[in-house]
Amino acid sequence: ITDKGLLDVLLNAHDQERWHERLRVGDTNRIHRCRYDGVASRADANKALRNVSRLLKPNGLFAVLSYEPPQGRSAFFEAPELQFRCRSGYPIEDGKGNTLFVLEKKAEDFAGKDVDAASFSEPNADDSTRRA
Repeated sequence: ITDKGLLDVLLNAHDQERWHERLRVGDTNRIHRCRYDGVASRADANKALRNVSRLLKPNGLFAVLSYEPPQGRSAFFEAPELQFRCRSGYPIEDGKGNTLFVLEKKAEDFAGKDVDAASFSEPNADDSTRRA
């Protein structure tokens, strides 16, 4: 699954809220009122991520291209219920304000332990013992 901007759109109010809070730091002479609803923004993003996790097969990949640096997005991918792990070598920042995250859905064996893709095998189509 590839995301090129959806998560950024959903988290726009969250990002604006964070930017607004940074603007307030050290400025006690002016009253700032943020008009963005970061709570709803985060809830929408979390719902979308839960659906991505639901759709991915074990060891399936989710690529996200975002304008936020890793510290602005990584926390959203770390929720345990999503079962995501960041692929080795990611995230990558291009120096122009874009970050590529490649996440993999964890696979679990029957004992609940993480396993890797090499331990899975596809069923044999010629297997006469398969049930319908």
